[in-house]
Amino acid sequence: MLGVIPGPMGKAERAMRDAAWVLGSARSGTAVPFQTEAHERLRQGAENAMEQMAQGMGGMIGFDPGQ
Repeated sequence: MLGVIPGPMGKAERAMRDAAWVLGSARSGTAVPFQTEAHERLRQGAENAMEQMAQGMGGMIGFDPGQ
């Protein structure tokens, strides 16, 4: 819908791949930072997508992106 993958979503994908690789290795305990980064990037990406959708709708449905 946005046409391109937002930066935070691409970074989340990389962090999830890193976490998956680490979880598959003998160093599974070191995956937590990658998982944490992926979660934060997904949150940022979702927030950015909601803001862009709200701006694109021009307030047609009374949605305030600040709420």
